[in-house]
Amino acid sequence: MDASRIAIGLLITGTKLCLVYRHREAVHILEKAKEIAEIIEGHTAKQLEGHINLNLALAHNNLNDYHKAMQSANRALELKNELQDIDTTYESNCYLQIGIAYKGLFQYSKAIKYIEKALTQKNEVVKLDDKAGKSECYNNLALLYVNLFDFQKGLKYLEKAKVIAEEIKDSYYRSSCYSNFSSIFSLSACETGLGKLIQGDELIGLTRSLLYKGAQSLIVSLWEVYGDSTARLMKEFYSSLKNGENKATSLRRAQMKIMDIEQYRHPAFWAPFVLIGNWK
Repeated sequence: MDASRIAIGLLITGTKLCLVYRHREAVHILEKAKEIAEIIEGHTAKQLEGHINLNLALAHNNLNDYHKAMQSANRALELKNELQDIDTTYESNCYLQIGIAYKGLFQYSKAIKYIEKALTQKNEVVKLDDKAGKSECYNNLALLYVNLFDFQKGLKYLEKAKVIAEEIKDSYYRSSCYSNFSSIFSLSACETGLGKLIQGDELIGLTRSLLYKGAQSLIVSLWEVYGDSTARLMKEFYSSLKNGENKATSLRRAQMKIMDIEQYRHPAFWAPFVLIGNWK
């Protein structure tokens, strides 16, 4: 069997592993495919290498290895430009993976720039009816704008994601995009859990507003927080959540991880965050 067929077979296997969330195994297989593709010459070999790198970007993002994801997605774009390929689906997916990587690195402005670029391409090409891709763009933009405290935009994108999710109920992953997003909001800025006390209506604040809008759970802060320790805590929280832990356990583990860092042992760094709503 020639090298190109072996690489294609490995790419197909790696892609299928990504679809069933076996991303670590997918990376192992796709890296082998990449090694083979890099030694093959010709236009087709470069196309193959590009698709391998794009799938590697997706797998790395799901493993929270955002620097590697960005490196793979950028390499995929380089190969597309070298070949002067006009595949808009491919290009928009590269931008999406770069945006997701920036989101994971808490560089929200850059993340929005790339994800909006991906969404623009998916919307402009009439024949590109990539509903799942659009839904993923909308979901990520909703999360990003909520983290930037632009709740109006966040909820606007959330509604768009919900509409698409309801249209494509044949896929668990696609139809669950909206519910996965709305299940947990992390308001990680200062004092987001505090509200205003008014006569006859108890506390009013962001917490109640988002619960009214459909959020099942909220993580809010009760006093001023510190940027670096908060970023680390949230990264640990979402990593644990992705590994299948419930929200309460994920928050506790994240707080314990921060406590283990000598400079952050004081409760001021790890204790301001509380979970409201559904703890599962």
